[in-house]
Amino acid sequence: MKSRLDKKCPWHDDHEAIEMQQANYRKKWVMPYTFIMVFFCIGLGIFTKYRISILLGLLVLLAVTTKRYAAVTSKGFEQFSNMYLFTNYRVVVWDDIDTITYEKLPDHPENSLLYFTHGDVTSRAIFPTAERKRILRLAEKYHPGIKIHDGAVFKEEMRKKYGKKRTEKKK
Repeated sequence: MKSRLDKKCPWHDDHEAIEMQQANYRKKWVMPYTFIMVFFCIGLGIFTKYRISILLGLLVLLAVTTKRYAAVTSKGFEQFSNMYLFTNYRVVVWDDIDTITYEKLPDHPENSLLYFTHGDVTSRAIFPTAERKRILRLAEKYHPGIKIHDGAVFKEEMRKKYGKKRTEKKK
């Protein structure tokens, strides 16, 4: 059942859209302690003269409960954040995207990180590894001159290029 606070993603009518809710891979203890901190801040604001801490607690609560989505569509790379009271929607069109770099997450091999570089800004999103080839085909379809890089190969080249100099300086 869908809540009144849940909003539709803007790309729900696009048949080529590849969507994924963005996961935050946190340690197990982070969320319980975050909620303890939120209730502590709200309680501090209610029972003491420091009323501003109520606002701080509510902002932290809003931040940790926000749902973030990313999609690669026929328009380009789209990001949507549902903050329950407000929404935020960003689109980077295919013509503005210069480079896509991908790499596997070491702790979660079923997901891949994709970096969409447009000018000086790089946007990061997590997508299933199984969908990576489809995303790259979609990128080449709408922007034939786009550069695609494998992050693991780039890291290895940088280690070969700069790794020796670091070890020589330590000796």
